[in-house]
Amino acid sequence: MYNQPTYPPYGQPPPIYPAQPGYAPQGGYQPHDSYPAQPGFPQPAYGMPAGGFGPQPGVIPLRPNNETSGAYRTNDPERGGQHTTTDTTGTFGASFGSKAIRNRFVRKVYSILSVQLAVTVAMIAIAIFAPGVKEWLRRNIWCYYISYVIFLVTYITIVCCESVRRKHPTNLIVLAVFTLALGFMTAMISSFHDTRIVFYTMGITAIVVFAVTIFAMQTKYDITGCGGFLCIASLVVFVFGIVTMITWFVDPQTARIMQVVYAGVAALLFCMFLLYDTQQIVGGRAVEISEEEHVFAALQLYVDIVIIFMSLLMLFLMYDTQQIMGGRKIELSEEEHVLGAIQLYVDIVYIFLMLLQILSFFGGSD
Repeated sequence: MYNQPTYPPYGQPPPIYPAQPGYAPQGGYQPHDSYPAQPGFPQPAYGMPAGGFGPQPGVIPLRPNNETSGAYRTNDPERGGQHTTTDTTGTFGASFGSKAIRNRFVRKVYSILSVQLAVTVAMIAIAIFAPGVKEWLRRNIWCYYISYVIFLVTYITIVCCESVRRKHPTNLIVLAVFTLALGFMTAMISSFHDTRIVFYTMGITAIVVFAVTIFAMQTKYDITGCGGFLCIASLVVFVFGIVTMITWFVDPQTARIMQVVYAGVAALLFCMFLLYDTQQIVGGRAVEISEEEHVFAALQLYVDIVIIFMSLLMLFLMYDTQQIMGGRKIELSEEEHVLGAIQLYVDIVYIFLMLLQILSFFGGSD
């Protein structure tokens, strides 16, 4: 059977590698030359163009590899379980092995998130209802930049350092500092706006967050595999935000229109991020967050909600002052220019950080 006279060009092959009929005509599987670019797996195209926006995912692994017990784990049966081969050790099965454990994780995440939002709302209330505090915030912009540095350092620490976000009580201490820093930034931005606009924005944000959360938990559609789409959308909004910020110094009239577009698109984008993160937290999807990462999960939801709030706040300000059509009720003062720059800067950096996380997730998974 193995010494077939019909294949003399192949010489004398080893006994374990016989020239089987049907394999030789394929010539090395040439019809499958697209195998290295499988859809749904990380491609160099996601990471390589990001060189101009900061460290590559390989340098700062904001979303570590699944096989190293990172924050994210793959649970896709269509992939044959190749990303969950370490489940026999208990790392994955212990995370979401039962509904009770998953529900406990979800309760823990939303408990932390509730405290974060309560602190943020309290700080905003003080900023808009206390005249002395409101005036002090408007005159001391430098405090914003200090809080921003603290926010950035704590955010990167939580996302990058697994030992910090999993070790109690260190994780809660760092998360508390992060919440105070971002809450102060949000309160300072709110102090520049009319109280009525801030309340409108809070109400709309609460409705949007509630609707997106319910949809994420009840829908049969799984968007946890849409990270590539969110990556591309983040990059587009990131570039558009940079262009808008530059336009403020060249043509403020055009920049007002661009800022409305930017705020609307950013709000929609981070509604998608909120849906994306919620499904990963609830579990039962292609990609989910491990049970040990309750601090990381709460941080992701908190940032999503704050950015939605800031984007809607920007939209309400534009509508109220009639910046698009002209004849504004409130003249564009120097403080408003500073506020516009601050809002754009915060949103752009948030998008940048989210983009790095998605790029890291795709670039770090095999």
